[in-house]
Amino acid sequence: MLILGLLLPVLLGLTVSSLMVTDVPIFERLGLGYALGFGFLTLAMFFLNVMGAKFSLFNTTILVSGIIGLSLFLLRIKSGRGWLLRMRLGSFPGVKGIVRSLSVFEKILIGLVIFFILSNLMIAVYWPVWWSDSLTCFDLRAKLFHEAQSFPGAMTILRDRVLKENFDFYVFEKPPMTSLVHTWLYLCGWTNPKVFYSLLLLSLALIFYHSLRGFVHRYHALLFTLILVTTPYIYGHATNSYTNFTFAFYFSVAAFYLYRWLSTQKKGFLVLAGVLLGLTSWIRKESTIFFLGYLVILLFFSIYRRRFFAPLIFCLLYFSMTPLWGLYGRIVFHFQRVGGPGGLSGIPAILTM
Repeated sequence: MLILGLLLPVLLGLTVSSLMVTDVPIFERLGLGYALGFGFLTLAMFFLNVMGAKFSLFNTTILVSGIIGLSLFLLRIKSGRGWLLRMRLGSFPGVKGIVRSLSVFEKILIGLVIFFILSNLMIAVYWPVWWSDSLTCFDLRAKLFHEAQSFPGAMTILRDRVLKENFDFYVFEKPPMTSLVHTWLYLCGWTNPKVFYSLLLLSLALIFYHSLRGFVHRYHALLFTLILVTTPYIYGHATNSYTNFTFAFYFSVAAFYLYRWLSTQKKGFLVLAGVLLGLTSWIRKESTIFFLGYLVILLFFSIYRRRFFAPLIFCLLYFSMTPLWGLYGRIVFHFQRVGGPGGLSGIPAILTM
């Protein structure tokens, strides 16, 4: 079950990302598949609950397996019968040649990147969840979800056990992605869900390297990847269970793919950028103000290049996810106030700072 907790989301992400864009290197696709897989897995858990089913291990596995099967079917229609064989043959033939062509300096850089990511993983797994906001909100909510396997059930348990006024609003107002990731890992038998964040750091390193590789020499891309991985703020937040690093990951990777769409005009990169930025709103409420910054750049470029449908596609992808948790909170939990400094309701407050 431990392996299932990581393998199933990766398979989901690999199949869905292959529908969006085909021509990315295999290691980048693995990093992208990890990020997209956990994002879509948590959305699947949410919709299971909306439909009245519990997001138990069995129910979630069945639903996600069905999505993977449907994605494979669509891939076969889109690419023909030999799409999987072509992907395998096109992904690995140059690996041995690349390894042989590495200089000593490049091998040292790769070794250091691997060392720091493994050490980050060891730190994350060794120490339990102990940061204050995670104990009182994100991981607390995950344990309630794990116990009740539904949002209303988790809310009922919290209200029965805690007498503090409005504490339920504090716990449940925030978007649930990281809590649902913890819940999924708990359901699969993991005792420490912080493994998710260290592997997300690995995904960031893979995507960042390949995003740079198209513009600079290999040793420059490796050097800056090492600098990224060892940046203290990033490295430290990848060992705890706050939402900061997860939000920064999806936000920055969305920027990478948006830039690649601006450079190549391949629609798949625009779709990836919209989906990844949409997932930031599934992590924190502060996503909307960042979305507006992206939109200004996209509008300017689209008008200049006469790509008038690009902003519409981007907005549709983003707003397909943004209102989900706010609407659920108002309808099911009867919250009267939703949004925050980064939400639509908080934009006037930000503009007057």
